[in-house]
Amino acid sequence: MPRAIQPPGTEAGADFIQSIARGLAVIRALGTRDDGLTIAETAQAAGLTRAGARRILLTLARLGYVGFDDRRYQLTPRILDLGHAYFASRPIWRVAAPVLKSLATTINETVSAGVLDGTDVLYVLRYNSARPLHLGLAPGARLPAHASSMGWVLLSGLSEIELAGFFRRATLDRLTPRTVSDEAALRAHIAKAARARYAYQNGTVEEGIAGLSAPLRDGAGRIVAALNISTNIRRASAKRAIATLLPQLQAAAAQIETALRGS
Repeated sequence: MPRAIQPPGTEAGADFIQSIARGLAVIRALGTRDDGLTIAETAQAAGLTRAGARRILLTLARLGYVGFDDRRYQLTPRILDLGHAYFASRPIWRVAAPVLKSLATTINETVSAGVLDGTDVLYVLRYNSARPLHLGLAPGARLPAHASSMGWVLLSGLSEIELAGFFRRATLDRLTPRTVSDEAALRAHIAKAARARYAYQNGTVEEGIAGLSAPLRDGAGRIVAALNISTNIRRASAKRAIATLLPQLQAAAAQIETALRGS
């Protein structure tokens, strides 16, 4: 059974439209299962009454965002319109996409871009290598920021107040024995990422998989995203990754930043 998804901002004031929050919670709940959800499962996953979940599902179905088959509701391809609106409104991703796709082809490694969303890294772009095995991640996927090299890079761009807020909210669970779950140690890695302008991790998300990340900055020098190369540790040791892959990752970041300044 999918875990309950709390509608965001339910503690907000009079300007908060709860029905929109509930509708988004239903959409997110439907995205957790390939085979769709029944009304009862949707209600449990979204934290709603059965009647409330039914009304939202029927509304989304009427609008074409949800389909119905054998008592189960599923998202339709029209839901991609919502994601396209985000991409269309953010030139950074239109510029970054061909650069990262080209990098993935050149180095034959998986290349991604992500942003910080709460205590998670949210994947926005991801281009797999031609190799047969990859982590099961795609745009829209999330990883805990404390466990990923992209997370360390993104956290390195926060102010002290923002970073303190992250540690208040975050649960530093261990995904593998290598995951850094101690706040003091994690702060040290974040500080190192800020100084070095990159972060490298080995096996913190999955054993044998290494991640190398670099920041993507806006015109004011603020970190707005992180770029990442994911590789197998047997194929690229830390020394090789930093010596050969990092310069190409940083060059891709510089190319994107230059293009954004030009636009």
